[in-house]
This record gives sequence, structure tokens and C-alpha cells, in this order.
Amino acid sequence: MENEQIRTIVELQTDVEVALADFGYVDHKGRKIGAKISTYERTMVAAGAEYDGCFFTLAPGHYYVLRSQATRNGVEYGATQRSHHFKTPEERERALGKYLRSAELLAKRKGAGR
Repeated sequence: MENEQIRTIVELQTDVEVALADFGYVDHKGRKIGAKISTYERTMVAAGAEYDGCFFTLAPGHYYVLRSQATRNGVEYGATQRSHHFKTPEERERALGKYLRSAELLAKRKGAGR
């Protein structure tokens, strides 16, 4: 079937690398506005017809993963954000740059400089 989803599961995942970004602004409660950036790699394989657990709908292969989350005083803040899977590290870096630019503009609008 053309619209049938491919069920994949994680075969291998590297350790998660975490970095915190501080945009130099505070919110109305005096908390530092920032972001938590998690990156890792993951290899996906077909789940098989007999598998009935949790699965992804990504094509089998190797991915470079990015998860970003707003923070206040270095603690995750707001709704949990999903992870994004990219085929190359360059694609992930471009997406990260775009996110950080957007998040910094939002911090500037919502906050005041320290």
C-alpha cells in the first residue's frame, strides 16, 4: 500500500549530549530565558509484523536527532517538544541554528536584559 506507514524501532542510540543556551534576558519573574539542546544519533530498523510495542514511522536508517526545549533558569519550561530526525549532521545544524535564532528573538520580545 502506498500510504502504509513503515514501523521502525531504535536499534542503536548514542549518548545524549546536552547544552544550555542563555539568551541574556529575564522574564517578568526574573528567571533567565534560555533553551536546552539535546543531540544524539539513532539507527532505526524495521519493527516486523509481529511487533506490537511503541514504534516510529521513520524509514529504516541512521538519523541525527535534535530536541530543543525552552528553559527558565536552566530548567525545562513549557510544553514538551518532540525530537526531530535528520539524515545528515549538516541538516541538523541548520535546524538548530534556525531554532536558536527564533528562540532568541522570542526571548528578546518576552524579556528584559539583565
